Parts: sequence; C-alpha cells; structure tokens
Amino acid sequence: GGDPYWTDLDGNYILDERDMVVAGNSFPKFVGGFQSMLTYGAFTLSLNVSVTAGRDILNNSLAERLSSYNNPLSPQKDAALVPISEYDFWQGPGDANATYPNPYDFTRSGVIKPFRFDQTLFQEDGSYVKLNTVTIGYNIPKNKTLRYGINYSRVYFSANNVYTFSRYSGPSPENVTDLGRDRSDGYPLRRAFTLGLNVQ
Repeated sequence: GGDPYWTDLDGNYILDERDMVVAGNSFPKFVGGFQSMLTYGAFTLSLNVSVTAGRDILNNSLAERLSSYNNPLSPQKDAALVPISEYDFWQGPGDANATYPNPYDFTRSGVIKPFRFDQTLFQEDGSYVKLNTVTIGYNIPKNKTLRYGINYSRVYFSANNVYTFSRYSGPSPENVTDLGRDRSDGYPLRRAFTLGLNVQ
C-alpha cells in the first residue's frame, strides 16, 4: 500500500526501460502573440501578450518537493521540507485512489523511487497566455510645454511580467527546458514597474 502503480508492458514482472513509452510533447503546437495600442485623447494604452499552446510539462518541482520527504535526513538534502498537506497522497489503508504515493516510506523509497521525474504522474498541460507588458501613457499638450522650449513630452507607467493565465500547477509554465521539465532551481521571473518621462 502506498506504492506507485506502474504498468508492466512486456509482462515479465520486471519494471525497466522496456516498459517506458513516449508520452506528451515538450514542443508547443502553437506559439504566438499580439500587441495592441489604444488611444483616447492624450492617453495611450499598449498591451503585449504571448501565447503558448499544446505543450506538456513535467512538474519536476512537485516531484522534488514530495521526494524530499522520502529521506529528509539524507546528507544530500540541502533544502527545507515544504509542507505537502494540500496534496492527495496515500496515508494508510483505504486510500486506494490517492493521487500520489506515500511520501513517508523511508525504507522502500530508495528501491521504488516513487517520485521519479520521468513519469506521467507529473505531466501537466503547459499551455499559457501571458500578459507581458502593460503601458499607460499621457501626452502632455504642447500649449503647456512650448513656453519652456519643450516640443514634445510624455509621461508613462509600464508594468512587465504582469500575469500568466495557465492551469499548470508548477512555478512557471514558461521557464522550462527543451525536454519539457520545469526549472524551479532558480529565482522566479521578476515583475518590474517603470515610471518614465520622454522629453524633446
């Protein structure tokens, strides 16, 4: 109880590389985006949006998070144990339909490797729509600036990395490797704000 249930495709009662199958696609079927510029009087609003659709991601960050409980006292473990209570993992007899194996099985985890990265248990839809940049600007009227020798002036506020719409439960659906594995080993993509002034 609590072990993962893998399929023995060749029926020899041994789970090895001959039981592996190709699953998912790490390359998106569609990549695109659009830009828009709206003007109302002296105000402008510009948007930049990118779209990635039809790509699968292996949620390695979740696999690593759960596997850290298999042997939390290992000298190789240099990360903190993050709570996992929100996940549906096997906790005892009667949990026949739990989503994840038992993360606390210290004695068998080294042999079974229940949270190995290369399994469809951690494969998720990596499609997303991202609002990259939003810029709001105001063109100051010339009749208010010409007396100061200013031909054109514009003040603007810009936000970058605004929001990502995605069903992916990992850190970021766009920060992944060519093999479709998320990269949670670094800092997240930052959100930045800019207040600017253009003067001629």
